[in-house]
Amino acid sequence: MFERCAALLRKYSDALKRSGDKHEPEYLIEVEQRLSQLEFIVARVRSLVEPSPKGDRIADAMLDQQMTAAPHLRALEHAQEIASLRQHLRQHANALAHLVEIQVLTEAFYWSAWRMCCVLGRRLPGFRRLAVKGVEDVRNKLIEHPEDRGCGAIENGFSFDHKTGPIIKGVRETSKVGVFPDKGLYINAQELADKLVSATEAYLAHHRG
Repeated sequence: MFERCAALLRKYSDALKRSGDKHEPEYLIEVEQRLSQLEFIVARVRSLVEPSPKGDRIADAMLDQQMTAAPHLRALEHAQEIASLRQHLRQHANALAHLVEIQVLTEAFYWSAWRMCCVLGRRLPGFRRLAVKGVEDVRNKLIEHPEDRGCGAIENGFSFDHKTGPIIKGVRETSKVGVFPDKGLYINAQELADKLVSATEAYLAHHRG
């Protein structure tokens, strides 16, 4: 997801040296390291929700419980419905099987992404206006300061969607559902990558030579 960002940052480093813009090289090194961390986290989370024997066993046990509660589903005409339910459960069971690790990795993503954005915006030329709403909202409003006025989403309703990835405070009181909603790790990571690519390309376009 961040491969293009990393490639552009290498070009940015060369352009920065030629431009003479004042900066501390250590901050650029930190950004590169943070980017590697973010790439690792997203890839690791995706791998954890891939089908696995452990997840399949959990899903099958959950399905057995549901079949016991609704024995009519065992009828032949419900075979397709059962197969669909098993697939759905297996997708989510793999996330459940690694829930703690996924939670830790997800929060680590936002901490590291926020730090990277701060370094870019405050310490390196060309990124002053870098704003990544998904990362900013999740880190500041849902993880670090959920009790602040205007948010109040203090529930620990961590959830997972197979398409959007882990969601911070995905389960909460109805009155708070629309307050700084988390779109999901994969969506926010893509927004960060897109914004970083755009800002880096703009700097490179201005310092060609």
